[in-house]
Amino acid sequence: MRRAAIYFFSGTGNTEFVSRLVERELLRNGVAAARHSLDFATAIDLAPYDAVFLGFPIHGFGVPVPVRSFIEKLPRSDSKKAVVFSTYGGFSCGSEKWAARLLAARGLVPVGTLGIRMPHINPPGVSISRQEVEKLVARAEAKIAKAVPSLIRATQRVGTFSLSRTAISSWLNPLAIDHELVDFSFSKRAFADERCTGCLRCLRACPTGCISMRDGTVQFGEACCSCLRCYYGCPSSAIQTDRSPPGAPRYRGPAGDYRSPTRPAAATDVRPERTAVPPVERRWNSSAIAATGDTRAEENEDPGR
Repeated sequence: MRRAAIYFFSGTGNTEFVSRLVERELLRNGVAAARHSLDFATAIDLAPYDAVFLGFPIHGFGVPVPVRSFIEKLPRSDSKKAVVFSTYGGFSCGSEKWAARLLAARGLVPVGTLGIRMPHINPPGVSISRQEVEKLVARAEAKIAKAVPSLIRATQRVGTFSLSRTAISSWLNPLAIDHELVDFSFSKRAFADERCTGCLRCLRACPTGCISMRDGTVQFGEACCSCLRCYYGCPSSAIQTDRSPPGAPRYRGPAGDYRSPTRPAAATDVRPERTAVPPVERRWNSSAIAATGDTRAEENEDPGR
């Protein structure tokens, strides 16, 4: 392995951070590496590389929809190595091997998979201490430093059996088989409160085009893949859910500096003109507030104040 392309999809910054660790270890071991966000990719050129690393977060015990769509667009290859890495807060259910199988169908040769535990930031607004983040990062660094040299030398195709494609995980969570089942999707519970400035960042960052602006307010559709970019990436913390108390912390990746990629501005992206703050229905879930002990979301109190 002499030149490697690292393609990654990241919703909250965990996978983007891990992709940097993978790149660092490849460079340390003499492999030229180039990182690419797979978002909004139009032209994919694998010709300069002899290996492809693919990284993604685990969504519903499975491979995120944008990643599957990306794999379908990959040019066919008959000899390039492929390595799959994932990030997860709970467990991956073997989703890396599911992705490896999809890559093999495009002609790549899967030679290794790697799962990295990172901060668990779902449900939205969950609090995680800096000490816990640093502990997980240290473990990730050690695991990647140990694994990458072996992955570079690997030549034998790995098995691609995955629990994420069996009835077991289907019973655990229907989203493991089909993320288009929206009963569990984030967009079912999301809304933008009065802090929304109409900056359109959520609209342009959404990997599935689920978000739109209508009548001066953010609207959520049914194509949500629950990547949580809109929630954690909103500059004004305006996007909320009915299950997360207002004022909940906004995770910006392990380094605290993650900004998700956005598609280029389109002619249809028109910021709303406002002369007054639009009214927003308050839908705070009292059980969620009770569970956290947060009393800032009383009926007559401004959320987030």
